Amino acid sequence: IVWLEEHEVNGEMVLVPVLYLAQADNRLGPTGALIAGNDVSLIAGQNLDNVGTLRATNNLSAVAGNNLVNTGLIEAGNRLDLLAGNDLINTAGGIIKGRDVSLTAINGDVINERSITAMDNSARGQRHNEFADSA
Repeated sequence: IVWLEEHEVNGEMVLVPVLYLAQADNRLGPTGALIAGNDVSLIAGQNLDNVGTLRATNNLSAVAGNNLVNTGLIEAGNRLDLLAGNDLINTAGGIIKGRDVSLTAINGDVINERSITAMDNSARGQRHNEFADSA
């Protein structure tokens, strides 16, 4: 949070913005980006791209007018509702977790992709990519 506080600068009292950061356990995700609460509701007019952590101890609802893409963690202790106007995509190690989960793509597809990369030891250094668990 940024809070304005009175401080003396060059002999005068002025309002100075001071940044306060939380330093408690479970306050930041592994990537540093965390949106959390008891009940969490997110509405995006276009795309909703999650690369961090969306966490609700109770219910979590996220609605995207276009695509909803998750490469991070979306987690609810109870009900988890994800709704996309087009595609709902979970990829690149993304995790969607809840007790009761509803995934809806109105005009598109629900896509769960896990990519696998294998390297061989030959001098060619051949690289092979494929998708596993694609639904």
